[in-house]
Amino acid sequence: MAEHVGVSACVSVMADRCSVCVEALTLRAAAVSLWSRIAADITRMSHTAAQAAMRDILDCELQSIREGGTWKTERIIVTSQGPSIRVHGRHEPVLNFCANNYLGLSVSICCKVL
Repeated sequence: MAEHVGVSACVSVMADRCSVCVEALTLRAAAVSLWSRIAADITRMSHTAAQAAMRDILDCELQSIREGGTWKTERIIVTSQGPSIRVHGRHEPVLNFCANNYLGLSVSICCKVL
């Protein structure tokens, strides 16, 4: 190992570094790595906190929609689509007024060929 002549001089030579500089560079690399992990954790925590705050806002808004009676629950269609369909949980048929289905186009032979 070389004789210690100061960190900046020893590091700039890039050839034979002294033990003091090797240890200093090792500690510096460890510190940079640690700070990188800490910064990532802080960012992740901030992101998680922001997500939690957004979740609270959205949950509150959805609850007010439910309480206002304007919440729409999706029904699961258990038959092929057409003007009349059956949905999960109901025995009687339901009229289907979905944009592409109320004319029966989803079961039309001419549309299936295309």
